[in-house]
Amino acid sequence: WGGSVWYKWTVTCRGTTGLTNQASGIVRITTPPSVALSSPANLAKFNAPASVSLQATASDADGITKVEYFRGTPGNYVSLGSSTTFPYLVTWSSAPAGIYFITAVATDGKGATTRSASRKIYVNGSPPSLNNKGFEFPSVGSGSAAWVLGPAADGWTFDSLSGVSGNNSAFTSGNSVAPAGQQVGILHGVGSVRQSVTFQPGYYKIQVKVAKRGNFSLCAPVGPNPCPPAINVTVCGSAAGQIVPGATSYQTKTSDAFEKATAGSCEIKLQGISQNGADIASFIDDVKVIVAP
Repeated sequence: WGGSVWYKWTVTCRGTTGLTNQASGIVRITTPPSVALSSPANLAKFNAPASVSLQATASDADGITKVEYFRGTPGNYVSLGSSTTFPYLVTWSSAPAGIYFITAVATDGKGATTRSASRKIYVNGSPPSLNNKGFEFPSVGSGSAAWVLGPAADGWTFDSLSGVSGNNSAFTSGNSVAPAGQQVGILHGVGSVRQSVTFQPGYYKIQVKVAKRGNFSLCAPVGPNPCPPAINVTVCGSAAGQIVPGATSYQTKTSDAFEKATAGSCEIKLQGISQNGADIASFIDDVKVIVAP
């Protein structure tokens, strides 16, 4: 609960001659206040520019004179404002995109202070848009010959096992039509596509519409060439989970959530997985970066 306690002390000295000296006094020992954040919640998420309500509970037998809020870490704290009256509410207005650690510092009537445990929050920037997110370029039309591997196109960088396909091609004739536009991306075997985008700080996922190839697959549910195919997602050089196409019709699926602590450019990569050399393919479309819930 905090507060002050007064103690009386006495010291008595007796010499070898029998003389006695005595001194006494009083001392105040101050116990610091208690304080805990009540808002925002740990791992709370906001969209920039954000209005973040800051609130804490604080108590002390000597009374609370101020609660001040900070963002940052030890040695790098930045004040966000203070309140001298219960319920010690402060609003951090127009908070920019970033990942922040929030603390509250309570001061009691005798000047003693306590800093609360920190809470981590995300203020998400706007997700970046991908160029050629629907694989509409290069245009290949439709029909059995409407596909190409390893093309040169704006946005994505394709390798020799990735490319684009129109509807009803030798690749896609066993699948439903493209869910966004007239074409889809091909990940054949271990084929990959990659693209660099500029992120603002925040907490994100990769969202993609996916399907497994329906007209041919040299694999089986068990055995030397196991199915289904899967897609590894990598963001900024770090794994962001796998996406597994579950059907020949397109389904919307997402990667694992990932943090982007600072603004800047980094690469998004989607790569097929072909176990034991299985001849399999996945189709991808409408690739987006979204704010993670």
